[in-house]
Amino acid sequence: MSAIIFTGAQIAALRIENPNQLYVLSCLTGLGYGTLFGVYPALVADAFGPSGMGINWLVSSTLDDSALD
Repeated sequence: MSAIIFTGAQIAALRIENPNQLYVLSCLTGLGYGTLFGVYPALVADAFGPSGMGINWLVSSTLDDSALD
């Protein structure tokens, strides 16, 4: 579902010509991220297994690329 919302946001970004209509893009992007964040724990549990769900969720939701340097 979030992929469909993000696709809609990309289509809106391509079609918006008036900067006053950027709220549409912002709303669709926020809705997409909100939807993805809602199912993300299930994706982490499916990918890594339920045994280490707590630490895997903590690391995947708080770690950014700068910590890997």
